[in-house]
Amino acid sequence: MKRLVWLLLLTATTLAQGGRDSGTTGRAVLFVRWTRTDESHDIWSAAWRALEPHFAGQINRRRLASFDGDEKKARAYFAEHKDTVLVVAFGADAARVTRKIRPGTPVLEVSPGKSAHVSTRVDRERFARLLLAFHPRARRITVLGPPERLPNFEVSAGGDLAWVPEEGAAKPVAVPLVTTSSAVPKGVAALTVRPDPRSAGLKVAALVVRKLRDRKPFREERVSRLRITVDLDAARRVGYEVPLNFLARADVVRRSR
Repeated sequence: MKRLVWLLLLTATTLAQGGRDSGTTGRAVLFVRWTRTDESHDIWSAAWRALEPHFAGQINRRRLASFDGDEKKARAYFAEHKDTVLVVAFGADAARVTRKIRPGTPVLEVSPGKSAHVSTRVDRERFARLLLAFHPRARRITVLGPPERLPNFEVSAGGDLAWVPEEGAAKPVAVPLVTTSSAVPKGVAALTVRPDPRSAGLKVAALVVRKLRDRKPFREERVSRLRITVDLDAARRVGYEVPLNFLARADVVRRSR
């Protein structure tokens, strides 16, 4: 009897919330990415949940699709989803391919690029201030990517820190590695600074609602809240001890057991 009561309560609650979209009927909002990252998944998850109350029974949110760098895979995916009314594309490459395959379909781009509607590029002044707190003695930085400038730092080949920006790539270094890129694997960088994925997901959801419900054009959004991740093992591999007062500022601290 108790099981039946709990089942009825659960059903009633679900119906009161509008139910869960099946992802198989109605016009679709697609979420796509060119390559797989934990961050894109976390942003999608936040946006997925935030959108549910707005379009129940009218527009369905689809699961996050990954193209894995393959345009043929992207074409096959879009061929299966002809009921699409809007695409949320994670990364400039995903947005470019989507516009190529589906001209005329609104594309909401989430990327660090200039064409992004939700920018995932970390503000350089804020990042520089965090670096000074992370490594108070550091004054030189090596950029592992396209040329960049950073306030209060000298850019040189023999820096006190090595920085992988959004368009860069990690490589072995003998100094603490820091990054503002979502593509650097876990455990590699001593410090990772990225836009908070939940905040980014809410920005995405707001723009989808603005476009489909309010019939207004996309606008540019920047995520003001940052997510700070410190990896103690990565820091110790290069002989660096992260200041305790900085650890108190971190949102995530990773360490081996």
